[in-house]
Amino acid sequence: MRNKQSEIEAVKKQTLKSKSPSFFFSIASGFIVFAILLALLEGVSRSKYASHIFPLRSVGSYHAQFEIKWFALQDFVKENKGVDVVLIGNSMVNTGIDPVEFKDRYQQLSGQHLRVFNFGVDGLTIESLSVIAELINTHYHPGTIILFTEMRDYIAGNGSEVAKQFVNNRWMDYQRGIPSLEGYLIENSALLKYLLPYRNWSNSDFLDSIRMEIYRKSGITAQGYEADHNLEPFSPVIPDPADPAEQPKFKLAANFAIDPSRALNLQEVISLNTTGTHIIVTEMPVYPTYFVYFGPSSVREKYLQDLAALILSAGGQFVPAVPEEKIPIGGRVDDHHLNYKGAPIYSELLANQLFTACEQESTCLYPASPENQP
Repeated sequence: MRNKQSEIEAVKKQTLKSKSPSFFFSIASGFIVFAILLALLEGVSRSKYASHIFPLRSVGSYHAQFEIKWFALQDFVKENKGVDVVLIGNSMVNTGIDPVEFKDRYQQLSGQHLRVFNFGVDGLTIESLSVIAELINTHYHPGTIILFTEMRDYIAGNGSEVAKQFVNNRWMDYQRGIPSLEGYLIENSALLKYLLPYRNWSNSDFLDSIRMEIYRKSGITAQGYEADHNLEPFSPVIPDPADPAEQPKFKLAANFAIDPSRALNLQEVISLNTTGTHIIVTEMPVYPTYFVYFGPSSVREKYLQDLAALILSAGGQFVPAVPEEKIPIGGRVDDHHLNYKGAPIYSELLANQLFTACEQESTCLYPASPENQP
């Protein structure tokens, strides 16, 4: 009897053992479940509802405003089935040009309907703007890029640390042809883009930073324009070299000359002409006190001559700045930024200027080629 019971117990143990999943089967099952879950989350992230749940997206860049503009342009292209004209520059462009006012006025004059986007980003010089121009051209193939440049762009070393930080991430490496799994995943995963804004969750200022980014994103129009609602009146004052607060600016602009490496950055932007994108270079209408830091007026005059020659030799087209006196004092925040009153005025003036230039056959705004649009 005992032997029979032992045999029964042995059979039961053998049966249980045979039914127990192997270690490798358990691991494989876990991976399969994880993969299915990731696929589901990726699908949700690609749906139109994801942006209502997660307000921010990121590619891992330190420059939050660049990311806001990058995804705003992505959404603009999707909504409008492409983009014709992209305005590129620093904070002066960001708050100084309303694309809707600009395209409406240009259409009124020319009868041509253009899809226009403002890609002005704070704190960037021509060194970083040349990277942005190439990114936009590669991804969206606009018909025209208007680059708004300024004298500070060509000061050796100015903004170089910002430029290094700007390109120092895996996504940017991937865009520049440096392969990596991380860069590939960021570029191709919608889920990862929604998760990356929270990568610094352990930082003490994380919540404040997220709130600021969400607030700033809410203030940018679908066309990329961020109005400056600063109501403090601008009072022009000639900068004083003896003022300690002004001395760093005078030091930065002293002995001004166009740095060769920055001239090369400008040529890189203009070289996009060879891809079928028309490149126009111009300047914002800053107040004259802005140029005091650079020295006598002869410095500014020589710069304009050298800049125009550089643009022409590279195959680009230079459109001088709209006369600054056409922007009322009440439309300015300071000597180089326009506010929400000045931006619409300048936007119309710029449209007038470019339409006149086109009539004179010097330069025109070109729409994107339909075959290159999504």
